Amino acid sequence: MASRRVKRQNPAPFLELHWGGVHLVIERVPYPLLAVIGSAAGALGGAAWMGGR
Repeated sequence: MASRRVKRQNPAPFLELHWGGVHLVIERVPYPLLAVIGSAAGALGGAAWMGGR
């Protein structure tokens, strides 16, 4: 009897980099890391904006 399960294909990686002998694959979006980077960039931008006055 044939199986009724649907086989799921693996989704494409979020980011795949090849640089020389280095192969980096990021499977999922790292939301916490992006939030920390965005917060730091906003704080540094705000400090630079206020420091120029």
